[in-house]
Amino acid sequence: QSGRVKARFDANTGELLPYGTPRRNFISQGPILQLWRAAIDNDGLKLWPDHPSPHLRNWRALGIDQIKLSLNDIEQIGSKISFTYYGSGRGKPGDIRHTITYTMNNEGNLHVEHYVKLNTELVDVPRIGVTLAIPLQYRAVSWLGRGPWENYPDRNASALISRYNQDVDDF
Repeated sequence: QSGRVKARFDANTGELLPYGTPRRNFISQGPILQLWRAAIDNDGLKLWPDHPSPHLRNWRALGIDQIKLSLNDIEQIGSKISFTYYGSGRGKPGDIRHTITYTMNNEGNLHVEHYVKLNTELVDVPRIGVTLAIPLQYRAVSWLGRGPWENYPDRNASALISRYNQDVDDF
């Protein structure tokens, strides 16, 4: 807690519950670790079983589309609280270790740090990222990074690093 801003966590799951002031919650869900993304043609879609790319087949065999994480440890040191999860999508709890650490500063800003360690068999995962949902009342998005459109490594030259602002519907 910092002033009127509070962050609360579920002691059984480590989930960040409300984060905000008594009258305004800044998030509605998350952050949640994501290792999966929708497959594209180059990954070897199910509709093309003989596709030469083994990616989708390998991801499914490793259970990446069904990851289940279980809270293993909670550690609090001063203003930092860390939750460590272990999980798998194929029944090997050591496949994934995910530690998420939250630190609130004096202004009430919540710094979130993720550490993800994958079993050496989990190579070529589709993505490593997090999802976070915000309440519908928030309409503006601001970020420092590449933009203002979505980009991939082959489009980096056209997406310059800067500070961007957009309406949520245009994001």
